[in-house]
Amino acid sequence: WLKLAENLHRINDPARVGAWLVTTTKRESLALIRARSRYESVDVTLLDLPDETGDGPAEQVLRLETITEVAEAFALLSERCRELLRRLVVESESYQRISSDLAMPVGSIGPTRIRCLAMLRRHLEEAADVPR
Repeated sequence: WLKLAENLHRINDPARVGAWLVTTTKRESLALIRARSRYESVDVTLLDLPDETGDGPAEQVLRLETITEVAEAFALLSERCRELLRRLVVESESYQRISSDLAMPVGSIGPTRIRCLAMLRRHLEEAADVPR
């Protein structure tokens, strides 16, 4: 519907709006499928997560659901973002090491990290908007 609203000025025959919507929906769906196929899926069931919280079953389920949601959103990031965030957060590597390994100027690591985290946040917010 947003595409229709953006392109109302291009609709010459109002009787063809239905066909236009069908065609546009197909194209947008295919574009989304192509975009998502570029991302590597992550099987979160293979993660070995230690239970250090001592929480009860409800808290453990909530924690596992949260980890699953973050892992799914993380899998939607580009490979470069996943690698950068993994090296910064999990490996705690220095900017100099990341710079040389990823052929990235040291000065662009921080801004890239911010963009990657913003994209991760956007994926998490989009997932929260989708009813399950």
